[in-house]
Amino acid sequence: MKNLLNKKTTLAIAVLTMSMSLQAATVESVLEHYSDLAYAMYSDSLQTAETLQQKIEILIANPTEETLDASKQAWIAARVPYMQTEAYRFGNAIVDDWEGNSECMAIRRRFD
Repeated sequence: MKNLLNKKTTLAIAVLTMSMSLQAATVESVLEHYSDLAYAMYSDSLQTAETLQQKIEILIANPTEETLDASKQAWIAARVPYMQTEAYRFGNAIVDDWEGNSECMAIRRRFD
């Protein structure tokens, strides 16, 4: 019985704490949270894009199977954070139209 009471008390405290934190959310705190997320995602995307650019420059200077594979892997790694940032893109028709291109889709299928 004592163990059951402890579990119920712990659950009640957890629910109360969660409800208090939900009530504490303000417009400002939500905006700050989302801007922090966007900044982190775009930072990751920039970092992997810069790595991809370096790998491509190495491939151009020294076209081998090894440098081609390194470029492919860098492209795959750069896709992940880039795709995460797409949620923050609000109707960029130029990019949306380009990404719907059948050639682009074929490239994605080949590397994903």
